[in-house]
Amino acid sequence: MAPIIAGGVFLALGEMLAAPATTSLAIAAAPHGDRGRYVSVFQLSWTLSALSRPALVGHLLDTSLPVLWGSFTALMPAAALVLTALRPQLPAHTDSKSTPAPPPP
Repeated sequence: MAPIIAGGVFLALGEMLAAPATTSLAIAAAPHGDRGRYVSVFQLSWTLSALSRPALVGHLLDTSLPVLWGSFTALMPAAALVLTALRPQLPAHTDSKSTPAPPPP
């Protein structure tokens, strides 16, 4: 039981750290007049994944643990490739690597 609780805490901490940054990125990437639409589609994608996650993970747990962890292991590099491919599509002001930070006061 302890690993399940520790995993839940770890997941919750990761979501607490990522949620503000990813929502801010969705807002920053949206054209000025379409910010509400961009944020609603962004939130809908998270809601759909939260709804489908229990069934998908439950099915993978029924299949086998190696299949579950193999799926997660395959999804991580795939997500990194997708994000790398999408990076040039973002406005320059949203990418701290391409725009120099302002000097400290």
